[in-house]
This record gives sequence, C-alpha cells and structure tokens, in this order.
Amino acid sequence: MNLKEDQIDALKDAANAAIASNIRHSLVLETILEKVSEMPALDQLTADKLADALQNLEVDVGTLLSVLIRAQNQEDLLQMDHTLVRRRIDRIDEFGF
Repeated sequence: MNLKEDQIDALKDAANAAIASNIRHSLVLETILEKVSEMPALDQLTADKLADALQNLEVDVGTLLSVLIRAQNQEDLLQMDHTLVRRRIDRIDEFGF
C-alpha cells in the first residue's frame, strides 16, 4: 500500500504514542531483561549499560506490528476493522472531521 508522506508521519505518530503509552504497563522491560539474562554473550551488561545499549538500538516496530496483525485469525481482523470504524465515527461525532 502506498501512503502519502503526511499519512506515513501520522501513522508513525500513532504507533509512537501507543508504544509510549503502553510500554510502562506491559511486560516489555521484564521480557527484555529475561532474554538478555539468557544470553551468555550479554553477561557483562548491567542495567545501566543495557540502558545505554538500548538507547542506540533501532527496532522496526512497523514490521513487528504488521506481523502481529497478519497473524490474527479472520474473526480478530474483522473485530479490528469494526473497532477502527467505531472509533472513526466517534471522532467525527466529537470533532467533526
């Protein structure tokens, strides 16, 4: 699918906002610590060094989210479509656009 630059920027903003809002309330950090502790090559990392290393790490969130969405069954995809439509209607009702 080809999106315009402003659409791509808006999609990035939406993904960033969702991640920033939810990362504190999820198991992301706990899971990273678990995975790092399972890798002998990373035994020298302290929490501070891990924070430094993660600061420069780039993860393709778009690919991860795309795989997650595409892995859903048809019923879940229909529910996601329904959610999108319902929230768009709510936005239009509230803001008029």
